Order: sequence, then structure tokens, then C-alpha cells
Amino acid sequence: MTVVAAFLVPGSPLPQVRRDNPPWGALADAMDAAGRALAEAAPDTIVVYSTQWIAVLDQLWQARPHLKDVHVDENWHEYGELPFDITIDTALAEAAISATNAAGIKSKGVDYGKVPIDTGTIVASNFLNADKKRPLVITSNNVYHDWTLTVTLGRIAAAASPVPRSTATVLSTAPAAPRSTPWAPLRWTSGCRPAP
Repeated sequence: MTVVAAFLVPGSPLPQVRRDNPPWGALADAMDAAGRALAEAAPDTIVVYSTQWIAVLDQLWQARPHLKDVHVDENWHEYGELPFDITIDTALAEAAISATNAAGIKSKGVDYGKVPIDTGTIVASNFLNADKKRPLVITSNNVYHDWTLTVTLGRIAAAASPVPRSTATVLSTAPAAPRSTPWAPLRWTSGCRPAP
């Protein structure tokens, strides 16, 4: 599978729930621009590595085919609800689970009703996949994985497709600004670069 675009986006709910506030409105505009860039890249699947879905024992992968509910952010609850409607590419998620387990990264699927979906994944999906045309593969951030293991995880997931797929977009959510993270090796699509 070819990765056609990569994005590192903020995991805050504020651009979605309080777009009227100028700093958050600017972030919302940037997320809209990223959504347009993602649409132009036309991926078959969006792979989401969420730094806000914390795992400690295994590498977790969302395996429930459809997720629809309302989320309230644990920090910014007073600003309102975050509805979500997400379709999961279960074939790719299962293939990634098998491939990562085979590589020695203990992984498992999560397929339970009402499993909490994190704010960053919801906001990123609502902005970057607003038309809900593309399925997602969502994986967690295992706190015991170092950078090398995280990169390996990404490579395995990109190669795990069980059917010929032409493209995927990798999307990572982060609670902080991109320049404060160790993710400099990510390639940014044109027009979606972090500020200097």
C-alpha cells in the first residue's frame, strides 16, 4: 500500500466546538485545509495513530465496524459535545493486528460497544473525513513503545493490507503543537507544513 499523505493534527476539541474564538478558528481553518489536501490525495483508507488513545499492555486496534455516538471531552466539557460517526476498515485492522503480532509487537483488536473514542481521533475524523467517504484504521499509543518501535509499527501497518489498495493517508493526533514533538521525520504534504 502506498502512503500518499501524512498529517500531524492537534488533538484538541476547541477548533470544532469553539470555532468562533479567533485562535481556535485559525486552527479550524487549518484543519479544513488539511481536509481538502486529504481529499485531493484521494486515499482509500485513513490510518489514525492517536497519541490520546493510551495503551499500556498491548498495541490496540479499533476492530468494531461502525462507531457512532456522542463524546464529551474530559478537559473542555463545558464547550459541548462531539458527535462522531466512523466506519472502520476492519480487514486492514485485522491484517495489521496479525502482522504486528508476527513481528513481535503484542497487538489485539478492540470490539466492544461504548469503548471510548478519544477526542483527537473524533476531531480529526470530523475535519479531515467530514464527508465520511473513507474508512479509518485507528490504533493506540502504547506508552512503552519508543520512537523506533513506533516507526516499525507504522511500516508494518502500511504493508499489511490484505487486498490491493492503492493509497492510504496516515494521520497522527497530538495534544501539543507539531514542532514540540519528536516526529520531525514525518513527510508533510504540500501546504500542510508546521509553522517554523
